[in-house]
Amino acid sequence: DICLTFFQRLLGMVWNNEEGEQGLAARFQNAVDENVLANPTIERLAKELGISREHLQREYIKQTGKTPAKYLAEKRFEKLCFLLTTHKNLSEIVEIMNFSSFSSMSAFFSKHSKTTLKQFQTNRIILI
Repeated sequence: DICLTFFQRLLGMVWNNEEGEQGLAARFQNAVDENVLANPTIERLAKELGISREHLQREYIKQTGKTPAKYLAEKRFEKLCFLLTTHKNLSEIVEIMNFSSFSSMSAFFSKHSKTTLKQFQTNRIILI
């Protein structure tokens, strides 16, 4: 009876750990979604999740096939594209998205699309 209880507890600990690892990608994605405007770093998000950056990197790639940085950049790009379709001016968007400058926002936009910010403003078309 004692051995069975011990085995059940041990099995429960293993099961909970596996469940936690599988849920890590979802927890990271939730943290990104909640902090996307704050321009969070992977290190800060990992710390918020209570794990190391390396552990997050390893497990996230294992679960999703892409890096945490790629997911974060995709979400920031999505949010930036949305804000560019609103009536906000560019300086407001720089501030909302916590870019250090207009040029850093412009470089980020160009890096993640085949369109410059100026082309987007003129044509409202994003080539990815």
